[in-house]
Amino acid sequence: MKKLSNRSLRHTDFQDLMPHRVHEILLVASPYDAFILEEDGRLTEQILTEYLGMNFNYAPRVNRVSTALDALENIKSKKFDLIIVMLRIEDQDPLTLGTIIKKKYPKKPIILLSFDESELKQLPDFISPESIDRVFIWSGDASVFPAIIKHTEDRKNAKLDISRGNVRAILLIEDSPRMYSILLPLIYREIVYQTKGLVDKSLNHAQRLLHLRGRPKILLAVDYESAERYYKRYGKNVIGVISDIRFPRKNKLNPQAGFQFIEWIRSIEPTMPVMLYSDNKNNQKFCDELNLNFLYKGSKTMLSELRNFIIRNFGFGDFIFRLPDDTEVAKARNISELAQCIESVPEDSLLFHAKSNHFSNWLAARTEFNLATKLRPIDNKYYNNGDELRDLLTTYLKSSGAKQEKGSIIDYTSDKRKKTRSNFYRLSGGSLGGKARGIAFAQKVISDSNLFSDFKNFDISIPTTAVIGTDEFDRFMKDNDLWEKAINHNDDADLEKLFLKSHLSLDLSLKLESFIKEHEKPLAVRSSSLLEDSQYQPLSGTYSTFMLPNNQENIRQRLLELESAIKKVYASTFKRDAKALLNNTSHRSEEEKMAVIIMEIAGQKYRSNRFYPTISGVLKNINYYPVSYMKRKEGIAYLALGFGRTIVDGEKSLRVSPKYPNILPQFYSSKTLVENSQNQFYALDLKENNVKKNKSDLAAYTLSDAETDGSLKWLASVLSNEDNVLRDSLNYSGKRILSFAPILKINQLNLPNLLMNFLKIGRTALGCPVEIEFAINLYKNKQPKFSLLQIKPMVLSGLKQQQESKKNIKDLLCKSSTCLGDGLNNQIQNILYIRPDTFKISMTKDISNELETFNKSFIGKRKYILAGPGRWGSTDPWLGIPVSWRQISEAKLIVEIGTESLPIDPSFGSHFFQNLTSLHIGYFTIDKKKKNELIDYIWLSKQKKIKSGKYIDHYHFETPLSSYINGQTGEGYITKPLIEKVLVMNEEESTGI
Repeated sequence: MKKLSNRSLRHTDFQDLMPHRVHEILLVASPYDAFILEEDGRLTEQILTEYLGMNFNYAPRVNRVSTALDALENIKSKKFDLIIVMLRIEDQDPLTLGTIIKKKYPKKPIILLSFDESELKQLPDFISPESIDRVFIWSGDASVFPAIIKHTEDRKNAKLDISRGNVRAILLIEDSPRMYSILLPLIYREIVYQTKGLVDKSLNHAQRLLHLRGRPKILLAVDYESAERYYKRYGKNVIGVISDIRFPRKNKLNPQAGFQFIEWIRSIEPTMPVMLYSDNKNNQKFCDELNLNFLYKGSKTMLSELRNFIIRNFGFGDFIFRLPDDTEVAKARNISELAQCIESVPEDSLLFHAKSNHFSNWLAARTEFNLATKLRPIDNKYYNNGDELRDLLTTYLKSSGAKQEKGSIIDYTSDKRKKTRSNFYRLSGGSLGGKARGIAFAQKVISDSNLFSDFKNFDISIPTTAVIGTDEFDRFMKDNDLWEKAINHNDDADLEKLFLKSHLSLDLSLKLESFIKEHEKPLAVRSSSLLEDSQYQPLSGTYSTFMLPNNQENIRQRLLELESAIKKVYASTFKRDAKALLNNTSHRSEEEKMAVIIMEIAGQKYRSNRFYPTISGVLKNINYYPVSYMKRKEGIAYLALGFGRTIVDGEKSLRVSPKYPNILPQFYSSKTLVENSQNQFYALDLKENNVKKNKSDLAAYTLSDAETDGSLKWLASVLSNEDNVLRDSLNYSGKRILSFAPILKINQLNLPNLLMNFLKIGRTALGCPVEIEFAINLYKNKQPKFSLLQIKPMVLSGLKQQQESKKNIKDLLCKSSTCLGDGLNNQIQNILYIRPDTFKISMTKDISNELETFNKSFIGKRKYILAGPGRWGSTDPWLGIPVSWRQISEAKLIVEIGTESLPIDPSFGSHFFQNLTSLHIGYFTIDKKKKNELIDYIWLSKQKKIKSGKYIDHYHFETPLSSYINGQTGEGYITKPLIEKVLVMNEEESTGI
């Protein structure tokens, strides 16, 4: 069995608690007694209600026999966790039966159950534990049965759960079977009821189970010596003592034993909550003198008073701050509120609760065992100095409470009474989807790391996020009868209209309305399908994302726009591009399920009504383009002003090594510096309504706009008009260049070190190279905020690795020192080549349309090599051919060729490249300025074409071409066919290729 260390129990360890359970009970009773227990005592009903009502995944089962002989036969053939024996058995007295069983099974718990105290007079005064472990009396209260079961489980689990799991315990000292048969059900019932209340307020399913299994144990002692043993063993975890005043000590009934025991405990733990009870009223004055709680056994309200004592001292319910005169001054429902109240409540109240151990017990009831242990009174000086106590409590609570809540996935509720502040909410059941799992894990990475203490100058977190799980998608598709229509629909516009007419569930709509009332920042509504952002599935950027200003005064209007965005994300699951992409995998469209992320956008609002982050970034463990003395495995960061669309769409952004932040890209002229630097940024116009206009794109703005907003000063340098020198300040006149030098070179924020830490933590956490998306907001008089947006496995090529010998240059069609991919491919026989003589920048959209026609002829048949000038996958037609995935889906190798008019600036940060690499597509970059890079267009132009378009030539070879990429060095080549015999076909025949 896995051992628990004496530390705060993690949610993943809750299964280690309560390893010993009572599943099978053997009840040995006469038919009459069994009938009474079942019909009058409602035995089965009580057990089922108690266990299933608490959402336990088990309920003990009772097996009934009427004779000792039957009992012994059953024990031989079946394992029983508890045996309950009644007094009236036909063929054996219960003590003898217990002795027989104990001789063979010494650790088998045996309980003797009597109907009333008078029956016990038939038994000897002393009952040996070698025959019966405990005697209980059933006097009509059916809850005694669950109490017997829990008492048995607590005895078995105490050593592991308390000593190693740090679970708390209540010590009950009572020698009378009648009395503990009354008290135990009451205490257990109250603990279960209060625990159920905590379960309902729990952050997530794991914490619910932890509350259920981490409830306080009740240690029942029947004499002074056993109570003393319990306290010596578990004293640090005992949260209170409930005791009779008269009970045995040294085998004699001692009328002062309770006072003596509490005097001994108070010498060790002066703050221990204690409740003494007695049938002698005169004992009350002694309790008052000793500042002890007292109960009179004859009081009609005894049980009610005991219940109040449990609630006030053992940490259940809300934390009620009181003054010593019992005046209520504040109330806290969770750890965050407790920390807030501690900052303002009167000193007298703090000292009152601290001296009574209320803070520690309240936290222990919420399974914050480690924190509860820290807050137990270690040094009395804290209780004589209110300011010092306040600082101590605040420090512990804020560091532990905030971290615990920020690191959790909380089930969202629209009930204000159950609100818990968090950064990640779950709005419905089912899977979170790939992208949301990454965000949830990003939150955990932050919570588990030391980044908070190592980088105190940053506020590090994830944006507030709510996820609609896949259960809602299933319900939406089923209730609106959409499955068949969506799978067979080929018109994207009509498909979207169909989804917009459909309805979300009422429960989700109510939660969404509550959520947007609480969160008024702009929202991003993002896809999170089952297959998205996994290491081997190519679905990054395939589905829809919408940005909502979320700033209308009319809540109803904001809700309708949010619901429309969610439905459009659902619809994007079945659009043409998504279907085309899935066809290249082993999955079918009907297997895909969609979760939806609703995330507060990590940005800030400017006076211009523009909303955007100061910096967006993508961070990767592997640098495919190392320069100077950089190494591939040292990582790379892509930085851009404004939203990260600049990076993921392959536009101009800054590539920088976090390890060498001062080594920025060098350009041979000021003209190339300007041409290769980011010259626009994306922002959300808060006056626009993107969903209503069926528009999910952000708006592009100039750097002058950013300078007006005041965001440019953190990131830009100036190409001075006076001397054409790059100055790292905006105090000069000249062209603004996004160099990020103010934060990289001066390094006031220590950002490069933070990025390096994230790379190291991410790789360790995921066990592979990672890709991290983040945003940073810089403020004039406020701590900068670092928002971790996503962490996911970095998609690496899976081409079979083989060692290849060096090739003769004349045998090579293509050679590059900058490739993406890994291994050997010798099965491609087709090339689509964009002819240089007909290529024009102004015609790139026409070229992409022609390419789509060629691509369709390969679907379901063969693959091809695609080669052409400029940057593939760019959304800017002036940088390259702006193809979508659908238009090149059958390409297996892609070559981008630099020209004088289109110099290659690699863009391996886009969604386009995420899909290429996840499908194991080799990628070559040919920079003609490098002597060791080539493409033999002269040889290719001499081969016979089987088809030519206006811009594209199609070549087919009988013998496959062979391609090789070294993933470690980035070098690669494509060889010409071994037999240079071209298969000539007429145009009609070529359509079948």
